[in-house]
Amino acid sequence: MAAGLIDLERIEELKEQIGIDIFQTLFSRYINEVEKMIVGLCETSAKNQDVSYLINEIHKVSGSSATFGAMEMQKILNQFENLCKDGSALMVICRLVELKEIWNASKQSYQDEGLLNA
Repeated sequence: MAAGLIDLERIEELKEQIGIDIFQTLFSRYINEVEKMIVGLCETSAKNQDVSYLINEIHKVSGSSATFGAMEMQKILNQFENLCKDGSALMVICRLVELKEIWNASKQSYQDEGLLNA
């Protein structure tokens, strides 16, 4: 699964554009944002959550994933957003294992590239 998870060129371009200090701050915020979203989706109350709230959260993290080169995260989150828009928010809950697997593999790729602290 590791191939294609992270777009390193996108990450390097971003570092060049905004500088390493700002990159590190925003990257750390992104990691926390994803973790918080996943925890929120795993809570029992998530299936009763307002769909527009879910769409907004998923959309926000999907955009951040694209910014930080997490291409598979962006892909699955786009699928989740479309499921919510189509009235299938419960399918998002059913696919959380898949999301967690992709996120864990993405984090491992970030760590392998020295972007995450061990």
